[in-house]
Amino acid sequence: MVNKVFTGSIDAISPAGFVEGWALANKNHFETVSVCILVNDKPIGAGVANLFRSDLLTLGVGHGWHAFRIRVDLRSHRRRVVKLSLVDFKSTALIAEAKLRCPSNFSGEPLTVDSVLENGLEVTEMSSLKLAEPIMAAFITKHGVEKFVDCGYCYVLGRPADPDGQASYAALIGSGKMAPLGFLATLFDSEERQQSKWSMRAPSDPGFIFAPALIS
Repeated sequence: MVNKVFTGSIDAISPAGFVEGWALANKNHFETVSVCILVNDKPIGAGVANLFRSDLLTLGVGHGWHAFRIRVDLRSHRRRVVKLSLVDFKSTALIAEAKLRCPSNFSGEPLTVDSVLENGLEVTEMSSLKLAEPIMAAFITKHGVEKFVDCGYCYVLGRPADPDGQASYAALIGSGKMAPLGFLATLFDSEERQQSKWSMRAPSDPGFIFAPALIS
């Protein structure tokens, strides 16, 4: 029986040798789920469900940053249908199962550091933060709009807000003329941001500045 603490899916086996899907902790969407892939009860790969997928955003799944791509070696199963199990790495609770056909055209490339590492935890478009709007509202309720603006500057530009910017944006957000995400998008589209190398952390990153664990 699938453990109802988690929701998830195994969606595909790619020709490049990745098992792809998503996993979500139902009670706390900001709890990143570490997962393991099993074939016939034997682990073949593990990873973290913390990547962004636009379809998860569209479906309203958590905050959208719950996908995984785990490199596995299934070359011996070419053309065969295999039963895959997705489990929570910590508790071994079953999250999902799927029967999928292995591609016949696996690349067969050996596992290397470069091929295994995934760089998908940087926010590169503001729409990927759409489902995080409720916790931004919670942040404002707890700490006030001025603090939100200051943290927004730090999050997007890597620096505290200047007094004039803080006052003007706080007034716009406080009056309802600008949405919190619209404020972040304005900073994101600024010339300062375009010239910056500052990395914006994803909601699935433990250091996400507006995460409930950091604002409680």
